[in-house]
Amino acid sequence: MKTFDQLSVIGLREWINLPELGMVGLRAKIDTGASTSTLHASDIVPFERDGARWVRFTAHLGTLVQRRHANCEAPLVTVKTIKIGRAHV
Repeated sequence: MKTFDQLSVIGLREWINLPELGMVGLRAKIDTGASTSTLHASDIVPFERDGARWVRFTAHLGTLVQRRHANCEAPLVTVKTIKIGRAHV
């Protein structure tokens, strides 16, 4: 990230860290109009810890060329249903 006369300038893709999940050096696509963000995850397992709802999952972090993943645990905030549309042929 660069600065220019008190303004932050960011590109389409930037390097980010998610220290709460123990992840550093992630390449993120920036969407300034988005109100939420996503992380590709699989092996999602909800569980309870100290009376609170948590989730354990595998986060997929790399690219098609350099695949990386991390096993993560985090407090469960909400559950969303994702509707997958049909591909246009």
